[in-house]
Amino acid sequence: MKYHLDRDTLLMVGVHALPLLGVWFVGWSAPALLILYWLETLVIGVGTVVMVALARDQPIALLSSPAHPARTGIGMALFVLAHAGIFMGIHLFMLTMAFELTPGSAPSVLESLPALLFEKGLWLPVVGICMIRALVTMRALQRRESIDRYLIGFYFRIVVMQLAVIGGGFLLVFTGAQGALVVLVAARLAFEFAVPSVEDYVEEHIARLHRRSTGGTGG
Repeated sequence: MKYHLDRDTLLMVGVHALPLLGVWFVGWSAPALLILYWLETLVIGVGTVVMVALARDQPIALLSSPAHPARTGIGMALFVLAHAGIFMGIHLFMLTMAFELTPGSAPSVLESLPALLFEKGLWLPVVGICMIRALVTMRALQRRESIDRYLIGFYFRIVVMQLAVIGGGFLLVFTGAQGALVVLVAARLAFEFAVPSVEDYVEEHIARLHRRSTGGTGG
């Protein structure tokens, strides 16, 4: 697997450097960072659903089988919304559990969200993520880029988000808030660097499988 950087990745890494300022100067907690990462996944998911809905009759290899090819459109966008929404709901429930592990936190994520967004300044990176994702979505639609790689990246983020919530909860228990903060920020930055390469690898692997299933030749 080859690792590479692109402009979008560097922009996202820059946005993810903001939590360090929040930790140092505003007093963000480990649960606050987990909420930020969940909100980021939500924003990226919305952008991905919009791509699937608006892209012009494009095949989606990730969700296809030889007998049932999938294509972009409103129906497939609703499927992605429902399917990914289940996992996002599970993650929100797990975040509530993580909050309950932290002394002094509000009993639920939803009760804490307004204060975290507006009193702790969490809105700033969220706005940055929304702006970047809107630009990425518009560019992808204009250039008719492959929807597969964006779906791959989104579902990869869902998997990593689940690991982050579970790992963050354990870190809160066994290393305390400061240890959890350091590990979460470092792991999140490393993840942003890895996403483009994972998208390339999975997209190429799916393409090879489809070529074989249709009698073509692959590398």
